[in-house]
Amino acid sequence: MNLGEKIDRLYRLREERLRLQRQADEVKKQENVVKDELLELMQIEGITKAAGEIASISIGIDIYPRVVEKQKFYRWAVENNRFDLLQSSVNKAPIKEMVELENELPPGVEVYTDWKVTSLRKK
Repeated sequence: MNLGEKIDRLYRLREERLRLQRQADEVKKQENVVKDELLELMQIEGITKAAGEIASISIGIDIYPRVVEKQKFYRWAVENNRFDLLQSSVNKAPIKEMVELENELPPGVEVYTDWKVTSLRKK
């Protein structure tokens, strides 16, 4: 297979993946509708567990933290040595800008580079 044929194969594979992803997204929407219906029915009936012939479900309450004042939260986490509350990811865009403009990184951060292939349909 020559270079052009490989490029076209990549494009066809990407299109197939996107088609399947759209199908999966639609199935996920249907799942969410049924989950919402089940949640409502179980709440009305006052039950937390139920079963069909091939599956069972349970419902419960979970918490989802959201930081509303970053500076206060970060200061508190440092003062109380609660780094376990933080996730260790760095926003790529400002780091990339720092490297491009200043050729500098914040202490404790390093970057690596990797190749990226972008496939576009010819016009």
